[in-house]
Amino acid sequence: MRLDRNIYRNRMIAFMMVILIPIIMLVCTFTIASEVGHVCMGEHCPICSHIEQCENMLHRIVDGVTNLILAVFPLTLFLLPVEAVVAEVPTQSLVSKKIRLND
Repeated sequence: MRLDRNIYRNRMIAFMMVILIPIIMLVCTFTIASEVGHVCMGEHCPICSHIEQCENMLHRIVDGVTNLILAVFPLTLFLLPVEAVVAEVPTQSLVSKKIRLND
């Protein structure tokens, strides 16, 4: 029963991430686009600080996706030839053909 809850919780977290990450990216992009021509107040401008936070968030998301692709791509290149070799292996045996082996 506990395992079912963990699987359900993990699926809900993954579903929420799939929904939230594109929304965060859109909000950050639109915020940067709308505030790009603001009148800067100097060194401690709150709008510049907000734009910088949005840029950092976008960089983190892109870096995470890039790292995921770099981790999965070599594994995919390795597994595709292995899958082709495994597909060539015959799946029938003497037992599956119900051949009786007498001594």
